[in-house]
Amino acid sequence: MDNPYITKDIYLTAFLLIHGFPLRYLTTEDRVVFFHFDSTEELEEIILKYFSRNTTVEPTRFLDEIKQLRHLVQDTLRQIKAD
Repeated sequence: MDNPYITKDIYLTAFLLIHGFPLRYLTTEDRVVFFHFDSTEELEEIILKYFSRNTTVEPTRFLDEIKQLRHLVQDTLRQIKAD
């Protein structure tokens, strides 16, 4: 994808993953982690639902996804620090 959708919002990222949008890769800048997704019409629609609060998710699954993402962020930042 030439123009990926990029966010640093871990909660939005968890929401997108739960809805089946695969995380393509991570980047970092000044110790901030950015999550990259393929930009599609479907992605844009679900993001609009997220920000308009017009959708639901199963709370336990959402929390589990956030925990996994936090570990991923911490591991990524540790690697940067080690380099």
